[in-house]
Amino acid sequence: MKVVNSKEDIRAFAENWLGKRLVTYQTDANGQPVNQILVEAATDIGKELYLGAVVDRSSRRVVFMASTEGGVEIEKVAEETPHLIHKVALDPLTGPMPYQGRELAFKLGLEGKLVQQFTKIFMGLATIFLERDLALIEINPLVITKQGDLICLDGKLGADGNALFRQPDLREMRDQSQEDPREAQARSGN
Repeated sequence: MKVVNSKEDIRAFAENWLGKRLVTYQTDANGQPVNQILVEAATDIGKELYLGAVVDRSSRRVVFMASTEGGVEIEKVAEETPHLIHKVALDPLTGPMPYQGRELAFKLGLEGKLVQQFTKIFMGLATIFLERDLALIEINPLVITKQGDLICLDGKLGADGNALFRQPDLREMRDQSQEDPREAQARSGN
């Protein structure tokens, strides 16, 4: 994310990044191509949080993770300060439960209406994760505005490639330019 103050700043930023490769903690040294830039109105941020989920292969469950360290790469937080990541596992029989969202909210130090808002976001993400056969979903940052509301500022989805046959709408949105060429080659069997 980049905060800009004029249309000229937007143009300069876009000209600098479009067609280039973005290297982050989550990419390899080649990075990912920048094909689009989204411009949004600025949000008055009070605090940044993280909320995400992955399939934990060892427990065979969907695990939600939340942290007060939003806005940064969660992998870096996991490596350097793992105690700042709070986790709950979804039971495959009952699915997500509101109490799990509240539990994470309390661990993040949220109170009052923020607990309700967080629980609603948690339940929505969990439903999307399960219904869409995802391998990853994350909101980073999930912000508390200075007005006292939760807003999802940036998100990321990762579909389970083995389940795409059940998700034709996700398959249509697939952007192969964002895929690792080695993984694409492995999938094709060549």
